[in-house]
Amino acid sequence: MSTSEEKTPPRQHLLPVILVGVFGLSVLIALLIAGADEPAKSRGAEILDQIRTRRLSSWWSDEPVEAWYLIRNVNGNAIGWQLIIRQFEDGVFFGSTEIRTQKNVVYEQWEINDGATEGRYVGQGRIDGQPVKTVTTLSDGRIYVNSTAWPQKVSSAAPLNYVPEGLISLVIYLTAVGAEPVICRSIIDSAAIIGNRVHFFTSRIEPEGPQSARVTLAGIDSVDLYQFDARGELKRSDSTDGTSVIRVSHKDVLRAFPNIRPITPLGPASDDDETSDEYESEEAAYYAQP
Repeated sequence: MSTSEEKTPPRQHLLPVILVGVFGLSVLIALLIAGADEPAKSRGAEILDQIRTRRLSSWWSDEPVEAWYLIRNVNGNAIGWQLIIRQFEDGVFFGSTEIRTQKNVVYEQWEINDGATEGRYVGQGRIDGQPVKTVTTLSDGRIYVNSTAWPQKVSSAAPLNYVPEGLISLVIYLTAVGAEPVICRSIIDSAAIIGNRVHFFTSRIEPEGPQSARVTLAGIDSVDLYQFDARGELKRSDSTDGTSVIRVSHKDVLRAFPNIRPITPLGPASDDDETSDEYESEEAAYYAQP
């Protein structure tokens, strides 16, 4: 055996060293990515703190808002509609959102105080045939969640960059008019509780030109471009699957879907049996019929 051969270790001896090196590099890359996200997370917390400090009424007036939208597929055909309503009363903003398509039905009510520190949300609908109902309460810096998908209430401290229900559009708008990306946490009805814990989804919001922002939801193949008008109200959103949600007049929606009968009662978000019974008994009438 030559001297050079004696000094060359067998390949199987090098393998553990290579694997350790690769693992170490992977950990380093993950840490670098996490570190790179920290400024965006901090900016998310800063935006929420700005909203609480300046109060919602700095951006939202006390005039009622009624915004109608048509939902179009990649071919431009109307496949559903959306209605967003908001009003202000006694220091509290109330809102509701209805989304109706041929496959999905979503009805949401929310309320939040002007300082964005106390709020309540009730969402119910049928997604791909499965009923979903979620009740979320924000109080004293904690989130409390009830869901039909889980037998008991769970709670968690609210992350500093947590976006209360009803405020996501405002947070996206404030990011759009800013110059840097933002990372926020939020709750999605269909996965509000996982493993007996409140499950927070992470959204990365990046400015995309004047009054526009791109939103990427981590863990879900979803990227949406949001566009706002000069008052900060949503004008249009476009998804990577080709679906668009476009603000139109009530008459435009009626031309596409003449038989719609939205519920959208204004006032405190309610999860009582009467509201649920009304929703279930009338649900079929709310599906969009082209």
